[in-house]
Amino acid sequence: MTRQTSTTRYHGDPAAEGMAAAKQDAYEARVAAQVKAGQLYYVDGDPMLIESIAYHRNGICGEGFHAVTFTWQNRPMVGIVFGADEDDFNPRVAVLDRKLTGEGEVGFGINSWRGDHFADGLKAAIRASREN
Repeated sequence: MTRQTSTTRYHGDPAAEGMAAAKQDAYEARVAAQVKAGQLYYVDGDPMLIESIAYHRNGICGEGFHAVTFTWQNRPMVGIVFGADEDDFNPRVAVLDRKLTGEGEVGFGINSWRGDHFADGLKAAIRASREN
């Protein structure tokens, strides 16, 4: 993992640089803990740090789904997984950046992520969470 330096992002603000370094250290510690537990999943070569997993139903007759919050490339993300037990060729997974979504940005090309790239890791994390 590569740290951003003050010259590339913070323009010499030592407080901001220190906060970013602490955040990066915490992220790396959480990644190390998941590696040790054998519960780290990768997307395009970068670790997906699982934070929480919950199952939801859409009313009394809607299809249930799992919501998974995670960090990937230092981005807070959420994955919505329908059919977590299905091993299908075309997984039904939506992934959004939580920060952008919180700002109301859900536009295609701005907050767009390929759910099929995240599907295997998200489904594996869901299965592992059932075992615990």
